[in-house]
Amino acid sequence: MKVRTALLSIAGTILALALIDGAVAFISSRDSLAGPVDLSGVSTIRIEGSASDIRITTGSEGPHLAELKGERRGWGAIWHSGWFSDACPARGGMRVDGNTLVVDVGSTPRFLDWSDCTTELAGDIRPGSVVVIDQKAARTRLDGDFSVVDIRSDA
Repeated sequence: MKVRTALLSIAGTILALALIDGAVAFISSRDSLAGPVDLSGVSTIRIEGSASDIRITTGSEGPHLAELKGERRGWGAIWHSGWFSDACPARGGMRVDGNTLVVDVGSTPRFLDWSDCTTELAGDIRPGSVVVIDQKAARTRLDGDFSVVDIRSDA
């Protein structure tokens, strides 16, 4: 009886820890790094840097805007937001250069850097625009009518 009780206690503890870990995965903190930027005069978006999550759409109506956000998920979101005032380190930026929006998402974090942030670019531009992505890695979701899509990425 004691062996059975001990085994059930261990199994219950493991199950409880797995449930807590799964629930923490849904916790996130998000902070705006740059923007929103008006893209009404922009016909090209160029994205540079180490890695990001990119979501760009085209639309003929509505405001054409872009925003760069940093999001932290999981255990790091709980502890880091409790110790520091900013949700993610501000290592990205955007600027309009003529008719081009230049997005710099920053460089790769240092080795053993605990800032588990994901840089996310969300934008809506005019149909027929150009998108150039020059990054080490990118998760890219493009929806709409683009004249040119040039992706230079390792992953």
